[in-house]
Amino acid sequence: MINRNTRSVRTIAALSLALLSVTATAVAAADGPYYRAVLTPKAAPDHVISSGVAWEAKGNELLGGETGDQPWMVCAELAHEVGTISSFSAEGKELNQDKLAYCNKNAHKTKG
Repeated sequence: MINRNTRSVRTIAALSLALLSVTATAVAAADGPYYRAVLTPKAAPDHVISSGVAWEAKGNELLGGETGDQPWMVCAELAHEVGTISSFSAEGKELNQDKLAYCNKNAHKTKG
């Protein structure tokens, strides 16, 4: 039989682990964006929501947080919303040329 002290220690340990997990996620998010898209030739719109990501504009770049989707899928959905993307990275890793070409295949075309 488990006594009351043992249950309390297990509860405290579980809560501590949960708090550590939340803190680690917050620190990772504070290090910078997970996704980075560079648009050409125009500046990025101020705010875009695509693939469940709220994208923040910095000049001609869009910065966004992590999703569970594959980066090339996130890129393709973003290109459909905003137009041609000249480079796209996830966690600092650039998409290769084939995946970037797929990303831009159905890019939104602006009339100009």
